[in-house]
Amino acid sequence: MCSGAGTAEMARTLLLKTVTSSGLVPFTPDIKTVAMWELSPSCHQLIFDNHRWCLRESGQQHPTPCLFQNILDLNVPGCYKTAHSYRGKKGAIVGSWLQQAADCLAHACECPLPQGVDLGVSGLPCTDMSRAGKRKKRFGPTAPVYMTHAKFCQKTGVKLPILECTPELDMDMVQDLHGDRFDWYQLFFQPADSGFTAVNRTRTYAIGCNREYSHCLYDPFELKDSLVSKLQGALQPTEVKDFLIASPTEIQLEAQQLAARRGVQYHANMEDLTYLLSKAELRRLQEYRKAYCQRFQQDPQNDENLICFLGDNPSYSLTWSASSGRCPTFRVNSKSGLFWLPAHSRFLTSKEKLTMMGWPVHPRVAEALDVHTIPSLDVLRAAQLAGNAMHMHSVALAQMIGLMCFGPLDSSCCKV
Repeated sequence: MCSGAGTAEMARTLLLKTVTSSGLVPFTPDIKTVAMWELSPSCHQLIFDNHRWCLRESGQQHPTPCLFQNILDLNVPGCYKTAHSYRGKKGAIVGSWLQQAADCLAHACECPLPQGVDLGVSGLPCTDMSRAGKRKKRFGPTAPVYMTHAKFCQKTGVKLPILECTPELDMDMVQDLHGDRFDWYQLFFQPADSGFTAVNRTRTYAIGCNREYSHCLYDPFELKDSLVSKLQGALQPTEVKDFLIASPTEIQLEAQQLAARRGVQYHANMEDLTYLLSKAELRRLQEYRKAYCQRFQQDPQNDENLICFLGDNPSYSLTWSASSGRCPTFRVNSKSGLFWLPAHSRFLTSKEKLTMMGWPVHPRVAEALDVHTIPSLDVLRAAQLAGNAMHMHSVALAQMIGLMCFGPLDSSCCKV
């Protein structure tokens, strides 16, 4: 059971391919994905495409996993009210019947829910956990999603759930909802752990060990520290300019599409794309320039590693790379907000964003990972994905640690 538009499944494919090619184990590891949930319709075709990519890279012939939409549909309709307190919602949802089947987009019929899943990787809503969502946490509107997910894990016997969220995840709520049968291990990851030092996307991965089926074999915190230490010692740090891999043609294609969306006349082959900016964006860019000059006493156009996010008001918050050297976090509004590169007078392309997220969308990245490139995505879908997806290398590390540090109490085959 995976999420993040299939990012977790793709990351696990990379892991399995690496382990197989290493020759360190006397067998071919094979973990089959049986079901996924994704609410956003714009990601559904992408999930199917990514699954085919996984089959191609793994060499396995697995059936298409079920693709369900709204996890809240697993509850009895009307079992809770939005006005209920946290305790009221928890009692109504966790204590109610779990639907045994749901409408499946992959098979165009009602499919039964998977039972006895060995590994579940889920990117749960972060809006109520983050500052942008006013940190309402368990009292926010997305709490029923966490409750329903916990009910699914309890009643279908998920052995090793892994939850991905922002670092502010309400772990007290997670523990309260899942009950005493789960032991939780909360780890924190950032792209810099795997060499992406120019990318800012800190996330927490909480690994739940269901004591009825699993047990801890090795300290996950110790393994995480060891892996990160070895990776950072072997990899060269990256800078923002290392990810500027878009060709002139790709840049102009995105400029043309942006011009069409904004009703602005497109100027073919004009390298300076400032003419595409709105009045508000131009004003924000000027504020960024002023702040940069005041702080660093130099022209921001000379800084090849500078990215400014024009979707935020710089008078409220300077969302840039100037201080940290890292690209600001891609958020949901990354779909419309531009990440501006003053030194190049253009914006970050969608393919460059996905490269920062660890996706092998460029031949050089794919070659380094010994995989085929992921098929090119349309601009709008790729931009939305950058704000919603997990960082591929972070979720790969989280799954590696989960699979290495926890084992089943029996020898049943893996289903995820």
